[in-house]
Amino acid sequence: MRRILFAFLALATIVAVGCFDESSLDPFGRGTTTVGGTGGGGGGGGADSAGALDTASVIIFDNGYNPTSVLVAPGGTVTWVWTGNNAHGVTFDDGTIAASTIQSVGTYTVRFPRAGSFSFFCTVHGRTVESGTVTVK
Repeated sequence: MRRILFAFLALATIVAVGCFDESSLDPFGRGTTTVGGTGGGGGGGGADSAGALDTASVIIFDNGYNPTSVLVAPGGTVTWVWTGNNAHGVTFDDGTIAASTIQSVGTYTVRFPRAGSFSFFCTVHGRTVESGTVTVK
């Protein structure tokens, strides 16, 4: 009887750890929802009157996005940057935007030519673990 109980507890622990939402473990400590963009030594992408940037970046870590919401101007680009050890992919609800490959290193850039709200999620882990939104205005 003890063996069965021990085996059950071990299995329950493995399942619980496997389902843990690691998106709350933000290694950058910047919160989960921010407006962000990339900048270079000489300056960042310019912002329009609504505060939308020409470029923005999203860090993919194990297992989450930072930031989860970005704002870019029409014609702006967003680049996803893989940093963790786990493989992830970026998929959009808007079927006209091609999904990234599933990878654990590298980048993926999308240009957004028109205004709108574009939700994305991890191809591997699903929207309940990793999801976000690109707003173009």
